[in-house]
Amino acid sequence: MIAAVSPDRDGVLRALKLVLSLRASRQALSPAMSDYFSSLVSQSLALVNKPADLRADVSAEALSLAVRIKANHELREQLSELLDDAANQAETAESALSILESSFDPRRESAYFSPAVYAAI
Repeated sequence: MIAAVSPDRDGVLRALKLVLSLRASRQALSPAMSDYFSSLVSQSLALVNKPADLRADVSAEALSLAVRIKANHELREQLSELLDDAANQAETAESALSILESSFDPRRESAYFSPAVYAAI
């Protein structure tokens, strides 16, 4: 199911990128943004760990992030660290943001499903 989800072509994960940018620059998050981040990452990790437990109310953001997490173990580790409130949040957030942004090709399409990847195969 997760593999069938369309990648983040229209910026579904913009809010996550904003949260990561704010954490990377050591800016405080509002309680709502902090709750959003925790909920999104928790849902995405749950989808990757137990895809059979997919619920009807899962968000498009959680599905899109689950695709990214499933494809990139390092991103999964970084986001898990941030979820656990690691001491080096700024560096971890910066690394996670970099990994997330590098999953796009120059036309800002997901590198996972881009024509360049299919051509290389």
